[in-house]
Amino acid sequence: MNTTMICPKLAYSIALFVLLYSLSGCTKTTETVKPEETPFTALTGSSSLTFSSSANNNAFELGTAFSPSVDGKITKLGCKLTDAGSYRVTLWNFTTKAVLRQVTIEQSTPDKLTLETIDPLAVTKDSRYMVSVNNQSAGANRKYALYKRVQGGSVYPIVAGNLLLSGFYLTTGSAAVFPTTQVTSDQNYLIGLPELVFVPN
Repeated sequence: MNTTMICPKLAYSIALFVLLYSLSGCTKTTETVKPEETPFTALTGSSSLTFSSSANNNAFELGTAFSPSVDGKITKLGCKLTDAGSYRVTLWNFTTKAVLRQVTIEQSTPDKLTLETIDPLAVTKDSRYMVSVNNQSAGANRKYALYKRVQGGSVYPIVAGNLLLSGFYLTTGSAAVFPTTQVTSDQNYLIGLPELVFVPN
């Protein structure tokens, strides 16, 4: 008599356990979303750098060399110049000087960061790249910003998140030409500013 009562209860318990186990196995694991890194914005917003001045004495391709400390991808390019305007921002392979990505940024508000989504570009740890912005817009040389270290001296090398910024380069003119000139006194400033969004893997 007892046996016929226990078996259904046991079977029910087993079925319930199997059901709960299978449901727990269907639970999706959530991936950790890596935060976007904007190195120039992070540095100019930190306590280590301060605004120095603005300049527009010529048309320049204003470039900053950088390398990631981890693999990742670049998903956006942009700029924040002192004057509003239409600016060309270019991402280069530092070694080959090849153009990897290029966008035109319509910065409608002075001194306001404007970003444009690009086809994501995979970048590798310790490889060197360059991001540059040209300060000429509609045939006029527009103002760009210079930031210096609060304590003085060379800005470079400087770390922003997972990126190492290693130096400033420029080329005179409005053409999309890889910046190759390195002026010693310019290394005391973060100049432009171009911007990029880096997402680590």
